[in-house]
Amino acid sequence: MGVLVHPNQKNEQANGVAVARNIFDPDWEGYYFNAQAGENLVTNPEDNSTPEELLAAKLFGNSQFEIQYIRYSNQVPEGETVLTRRQVLDLVEDLQIVNARFKTLYNERFNRNFAMEIEFKITEAGKISIKQARPYVN
Repeated sequence: MGVLVHPNQKNEQANGVAVARNIFDPDWEGYYFNAQAGENLVTNPEDNSTPEELLAAKLFGNSQFEIQYIRYSNQVPEGETVLTRRQVLDLVEDLQIVNARFKTLYNERFNRNFAMEIEFKITEAGKISIKQARPYVN
């Protein structure tokens, strides 16, 4: 058992949950994101709050990740997104690192279904802060 203590951030730009797999088609490499603007949590949202939902995936053999939006947040102006493309791609890199590390720790290196889930914040300064990580359960 461990305890992690981290500072509370004020004026967060965004918060969210991300999964190190394509939850719609696990055979197709991708990363799932659910994010919301500000401090309106996706894990316990305010009434009538719709978070942004997206998938970053390598489509049709492309070497670069493409971003597909499943739905847009109703907390940002129309045509805008909660997470920038750069933030999504940075979070993909973070997820790859977290997933690889925990795959080793849990002795799941050969389990292609293993995936980690993280909770993250985008601070007022635009920095990514990973608050927690846990194995993803379907």
